[in-house]
Amino acid sequence: WRHLGVIHPAVAYTDEAIEIYLARGLEQRGAKLDGDEFLEIFELPLTEALAWVKDGRISDAKSVAGLLWVRTFGLREAVRPSPGPASNSVADNAAP
Repeated sequence: WRHLGVIHPAVAYTDEAIEIYLARGLEQRGAKLDGDEFLEIFELPLTEALAWVKDGRISDAKSVAGLLWVRTFGLREAVRPSPGPASNSVADNAAP
């Protein structure tokens, strides 16, 4: 896991901070979801994920921020040590 950055989704009324990570080499081992949760898990090449951002198929702010971070700064910039656990951290598979 590599730390990409932090976003603050609503600075006007909350101090929420979302830490964004690049995760590589993951293995799917099943999910333990709550009754009202759902996940759709699939692999998507970075170029296709970026096209999905552009056409609106990916609109989740965390995913958009992570994908655009990797596109803008490249994977070299993303490959830096993680700052460690953070409160309200979100781990997204931002890029393959």
